[in-house]
Amino acid sequence: EGDANKIASLAVAKKATAASTFVRTVSEAVWGSGTSGNMKFNGLYDILLAGSGVSYAGINNTDYPEWYPQVDSTTTVVSYSAIDTMIGQVSEFLNQKPIQNELKSNYNLDIMLSRANIQSRYKSQLQTQQRFANEEMVKSGFKNIEVDGIPWVIDAYAPANTLAILSSDSFHFGALCGFASGKNSGFDGTQVLPNQPIQAGTSYHIGNLWNEDRRVNAVLTALTN
Repeated sequence: EGDANKIASLAVAKKATAASTFVRTVSEAVWGSGTSGNMKFNGLYDILLAGSGVSYAGINNTDYPEWYPQVDSTTTVVSYSAIDTMIGQVSEFLNQKPIQNELKSNYNLDIMLSRANIQSRYKSQLQTQQRFANEEMVKSGFKNIEVDGIPWVIDAYAPANTLAILSSDSFHFGALCGFASGKNSGFDGTQVLPNQPIQAGTSYHIGNLWNEDRRVNAVLTALTN
């Protein structure tokens, strides 16, 4: 019974490790580009960071100038003014009457993503303005970081010097987990179920990220200070 419990514990630990690995793999892939391989997501790089003139969903901003996110590639200092300017540009765009009639959804900027060092620089700038409401906040400092009501989330896989300001409603993620009960690869429908347990325990996943309107998202790409 002792050995059986050890085996069960090992299996649970192995499953937890595999789940964590899967989460990290997908988290990294979200920032990827379909141009880097035929098994890569058309991730945030393709949506936000591909250069002017590069097509997304078969459309480029040369043919359709507004088919492009709000991009700031010159500001180097992360500040409230810089972030607020980008938020304002999206808001102005959304408030245009023709655009309101064109959009299928009422998009709102509702999440910001960057590496921890960029948020730390922003917090350092605000340190002299920090106000503590009670002892608990004195202990914790800034409990949450929001800019104009938009929460700022740390993302270890975000590109260096980049802050993305996103409308999550404009993004979609489609995934299919497993083929033929998760035993066959999606690229080989005739694969025979192997008789080795380690191989039979393999599950295949396929998915992609897409954005239905790049114009309602913003990104700063040169934040070095």
